[in-house]
Amino acid sequence: MFGDDSPLEAKLLKDYLRSVIRVQGGWQLNLSWNKSFDKLLILYRNIPFSFDKVTIYMAVSEFVKKEDLDDKWKQAFPKLLGNASSLGWSGFVFKKPFFSSSNTKTEKLVQGLVKEEALSNMLNSKKDLMDLIKKIKPDSATVDLSINVTSQASLAQFLENPTEISWVASLEKYVIREPGISGLVKNVMSALDLMIATAKEYSMKVYES
Repeated sequence: MFGDDSPLEAKLLKDYLRSVIRVQGGWQLNLSWNKSFDKLLILYRNIPFSFDKVTIYMAVSEFVKKEDLDDKWKQAFPKLLGNASSLGWSGFVFKKPFFSSSNTKTEKLVQGLVKEEALSNMLNSKKDLMDLIKKIKPDSATVDLSINVTSQASLAQFLENPTEISWVASLEKYVIREPGISGLVKNVMSALDLMIATAKEYSMKVYES
């Protein structure tokens, strides 16, 4: 199912693994399990002036498929746009994690985006998630909509008439390949699961309102 050059995470998740695909910058793992996402991207970012790399874990969930994207979902979509969230830390000695709607990909793409804190507040209210974040201590984390466009024209078209609603949750961390990595990967998967599940929960609230 996977070769010797596949990532360690593929071996750790072998009981749930359907396939492993090499993609630009890393790997895509397609999974079959009871979590809120079934696609995991494992990408790598070089650390300046070092041979080390930061690992980027990205969970992708196609929440509303094209065939299910009715007019009500299209009306809800603009409200979801402003609620993408990113992780920050408060305090000096005992730092406390929190999510807010800032520094996200959507914010950079969509000019004049009105930011809201509803999803961030929901994420912050999830004690299990925040406890995991404290354990993992990621360099960054985001929950954002997937907007896969190639130009401003295609962006405008997608915003006016979205073809799907997909959420992406990401965690970045410098990972040391040591015996404790299996516990770290387990915690990362659980955190990503909770982040995606919360985004779906929020989406349904917007849809039903």
